[in-house]
This record gives sequence, structure tokens and C-alpha cells, in this order.
Amino acid sequence: MQLSTKKCLLTYTGAIMFAFGFGIMLEGISYKALPSNDLNLNAVVRAVPHWCGMLLLLLGARNFTFGLAQWKYGMNCCGQSGACEVVFVNLLALVVSGCAIGMTIWGSFENLKSSTAETIAQKPDFIYLIGIWFMSMICAILALLSMFAGCLPIGSPSEEEDVIEMQQYGHDNPQFSKY
Repeated sequence: MQLSTKKCLLTYTGAIMFAFGFGIMLEGISYKALPSNDLNLNAVVRAVPHWCGMLLLLLGARNFTFGLAQWKYGMNCCGQSGACEVVFVNLLALVVSGCAIGMTIWGSFENLKSSTAETIAQKPDFIYLIGIWFMSMICAILALLSMFAGCLPIGSPSEEEDVIEMQQYGHDNPQFSKY
């Protein structure tokens, strides 16, 4: 895998995770502020998506900032590959997404248990929970993708720079090989 591909993939997943973390946080604030008709979900449990959104926002920002210098110059805590920090950050993101997913499944089940088919559409809780669930699932998939990308080996920087230099000056063109 090229270094630029790994950096772009982590930047993309970090940006999406950051945006969805912000969305989960806002949905969690709205969900927590709703009057609860259900006695099984107390205020602390209803605050879980809000805090999960804040953590995913921070973990997405860290994913976004995994830089070129980490692998090129070996400035990380894990040696040359730098995989352990990427895996650790994305494992935390996976756990946090799992907490938000579990809470939304539990909240949806409690809503469905205490509602009828006519009244479920009138409850905004269910709509908030579906939005939180969807964004949390996307964040979990992106965390798995980032862990996979972080573990892939990359070519040495000198090899990559040589290839770029050859492409810039046309040395990869077969007509120049005879000279």
C-alpha cells in the first residue's frame, strides 16, 4: 500500500467519523431532552448517545490527523509501522460506536414494547434512535476499515520517492530504457 493511500483513507474515515460524531452528539442532546414516557430508561442511560457522539468526534479528529510524518519519519509510539496507535484509536471508536448502537437498540425495544402501531409514529424518540443507530453503524464500519488500513504494510519512503521521481522525469517510459 502506498503511504499516500493510507493517509487519504485515514483522513477520509476520520472526517466522516468526526461529522457523524457531531451528528450523534446533537441527536443525543435532543433525545435526552425529550420527556421520557418509559420508566426503564433513566436520564443517565438517555445521555449515552450524547457522550458517545462527543467521544467519536474526538476519535474522528485523531483519525483525521494521522499524518505523513508518523510513518515517513517514524514519529510514533509503535516503531516504523505505526499500526498500534491506529488500531488503538479505532478500537476505542468501535467500542464507543458499539455502546451507542446497544443503547439505541435497547431504547427502540423499550419504545416498541410500550407503544402500539398507531402511537409509535407520534413518538419522536424512535426517530432519534434510528438516526443515532445509523450514524453509529457507519462509524463502527469506518473504525474497522481504519484498523485494517493501519495494519497494512507500506513501502519504504525512499522507494516511493524514487518511483515518483522516475514518473516526473519520464524514466518509466520504455522508449528511454535504451539510453
